[in-house]
Amino acid sequence: MGLWDRRSTPDRTFGPTARTEPDMRQELNNMFDGTWQEIPKKQPALLRKMRRDDNGNKIACPCVDSLTGEADVDTFCPICHGERWIWDEIWVDVYMVELGSDVGKAIREQLIAPGHMNIPLMVFYMRSSVEITKDDKVVEVVRDEAGDPVLPYRRYRLYRINAHIDLRADNGKLEYWKLDCYVEERKFLNGVEG
Repeated sequence: MGLWDRRSTPDRTFGPTARTEPDMRQELNNMFDGTWQEIPKKQPALLRKMRRDDNGNKIACPCVDSLTGEADVDTFCPICHGERWIWDEIWVDVYMVELGSDVGKAIREQLIAPGHMNIPLMVFYMRSSVEITKDDKVVEVVRDEAGDPVLPYRRYRLYRINAHIDLRADNGKLEYWKLDCYVEERKFLNGVEG
């Protein structure tokens, strides 16, 4: 009987039962916070979360017109900033990538036909500990050369979430969030001063 005779070894057709896939949550945390091998790559941003009532409906701002259901975009509302809903903003760590409107960098230098708009797709990656809904928005803040928010804090861009994808491991554990977002233009992003 040889050393590698099939009768002398147990059947290992299906391999080990231990975890064989990488821990993507830990990999994202290492990328965000850095390790001894790499520098931190997280960027500070705000997550604008819409307030909800006991039934889960968004709470409308008092500035919303009862007839049209819209906020007045020409007059500054100090409560909702023209959002139409009452919201809270929380600090989150993100990693953002601009993909462009063609959702691929291969045709980036292509000329745009007259009348077509180039609205870039921004992808944000967030930790799994953040609770996200499709109604939330990501707010990019003004940062200095080192990547830290400039004081006093000022909003730079507002992004509407087009798709929020919960990336999960094979066993169903939420690893991290991927948000596909588009810029939402606002007249009063930081108040009346702009």
